[in-house]
Amino acid sequence: MRLAIGELLTACDEDELALLHVSGHSVKRVRDGGQFHVVARDTDFDRVADSGVSAEFVNELLEQCIAPQKVVPGTEARDRPLG
Repeated sequence: MRLAIGELLTACDEDELALLHVSGHSVKRVRDGGQFHVVARDTDFDRVADSGVSAEFVNELLEQCIAPQKVVPGTEARDRPLG
């Protein structure tokens, strides 16, 4: 999932809209640094920080993306951790 998100956001041009929609859930665990992570079917819940996608990772890629407009619809978490 990290690879696909990275490829999407780095491939955007200056005249495009970047739309990142992740269908799934996210979790926030103290033992994983208190960060939100998007989890997928193959996420190892004993190693969420290693097998999920952190909100920090997504936010860093959004900052680097050259598209002038970026849209990240909310995930299933109570807070909106991405975007």
